[in-house]
Amino acid sequence: MLKSLIRVRKAGRLIAPRQVGEFIFPAPNGKSGHIVEWKEDREVLSKWGKQLGQSYVIAGESLDISERTLKRLLNHKTQDVTMGYGDRDRMWPRLLIEQERISTHFMEQQEST
Repeated sequence: MLKSLIRVRKAGRLIAPRQVGEFIFPAPNGKSGHIVEWKEDREVLSKWGKQLGQSYVIAGESLDISERTLKRLLNHKTQDVTMGYGDRDRMWPRLLIEQERISTHFMEQQEST
């Protein structure tokens, strides 16, 4: 994640040097000073929204991360009363560990390509 943020910061210095100190995704034009909606050519960035979420879930499932934990990481509603009993604050250490596993999985996949 830090590597990604460093890349974004470097790109921001090139495209919007005045806004880069205030925003993670700065934009040289517009009232806000940051990117409000990102549009990219599908050939350049072929995975969007739902596809990225699906990739995240598939990665979590391939690592045997429980459905309950995946739902918490994705901030999805639980349709089951039992799953609603979980306290996010008490689950926090486990969520961090499982998120780290998913992040590591994606980084290893990227390095192998």
